[in-house]
Amino acid sequence: MPPSRLAEAVAVRGAQVTTATFTRQTTVTDPRLGERIDELAAGRYDWLVLTSARTLVAFRDLGVDLAAAVPEATKVAAVGPATAAAAREAGLPVDLLPSSGSGGADLAASFPDEPGRVLVPGAADPAAGLDAGLTAGGFQIDRVGVYRTEPVDGLDEEVRLGWPDGFDAFVVTAPSVIRAATELLDRPGPPVVALGQTSAAAARKAGFTVVATAAEATPAGLVSALATLRKEDR
Repeated sequence: MPPSRLAEAVAVRGAQVTTATFTRQTTVTDPRLGERIDELAAGRYDWLVLTSARTLVAFRDLGVDLAAAVPEATKVAAVGPATAAAAREAGLPVDLLPSSGSGGADLAASFPDEPGRVLVPGAADPAAGLDAGLTAGGFQIDRVGVYRTEPVDGLDEEVRLGWPDGFDAFVVTAPSVIRAATELLDRPGPPVVALGQTSAAAARKAGFTVVATAAEATPAGLVSALATLRKEDR
């Protein structure tokens, strides 16, 4: 989900929003990528799981036509609405979304009780929720890294000078944002509003105070979480 869309959704409701880039993604080439794509095209996977829209960008950067490699019998799962939209734009059908939430654990819980083989291309340093849930359900998982998320070299002066007391909330869109914040800024930081349980768990583990968690990583989910905070303040 582009930060601009999240910021716009909050700003139109009267909030003053500061946007900042905490992370950057670089495309990586896993030596197993060619083998995994060949196996996918040969129909040896029951599921292709997409955990980020960035995955589709990385495949384009790598010159891989992912849609052409997915057989009709292989089902596609997406971690949330933004990822599903990116998948459809890339020509992929989406057969499964989480029944609630928008994290890896939420997606794993939505899988049918029919274990199979699963290919998960995506981050080279993924969160553990999806794998743990699928493994518990008897699925065989193969991961292949196509991008890596790293902290940026530095943050805008507005963020550095305003941290932490100049902000009423720190909206965390992914665990990687928390990892970057711990490297780039002092703690404790502002109260965290997390997009999803995975981000909330990462924030708590890093010592941040999570005051609200959006059920899904969408503008509507963020607005609902912030609205909950405002009601509690009354």
